[in-house]
Amino acid sequence: MSLIDDLEKWIAPLRRKVAGLVVQALVKEATLAGPIQLYKVQTAFDEVSTDVPRVEQYGLISNPVGTDYRAIILQVNGNRNQQIMIAVDDPNSKPIDMNDAGASGLFNSGGCKIYLKGNDIKITVPTGGKFSINDGTFEVTA
Repeated sequence: MSLIDDLEKWIAPLRRKVAGLVVQALVKEATLAGPIQLYKVQTAFDEVSTDVPRVEQYGLISNPVGTDYRAIILQVNGNRNQQIMIAVDDPNSKPIDMNDAGASGLFNSGGCKIYLKGNDIKITVPTGGKFSINDGTFEVTA
């Protein structure tokens, strides 16, 4: 064996571990009760993981509807038994009118939207919906 072959053999386990740190998956089931959302996900080669916790950004919550939406999973130290979901995405539910460069927004499955574009803010509540401000003062300054 050459030095190159020895080196390849030595770094192969490290290469596999690094390659398995970030995994794309499909969400198959969600348990949304309690403070931590737990998911059943399907990764490559039809591998199924259960009770994968989802980490959410502080101050934001979301509970996606349905299944088969995309998820990004971190596998701590490349270990499949230590998975954490860091993102979910369902491109089919994203409003197509909220895709301008530099803009951002929030939306839900019921059609409510808050859209920030440039120096404009647009709030949409669908027909039959309700916009409420509870226990506070609402002030508009022009």
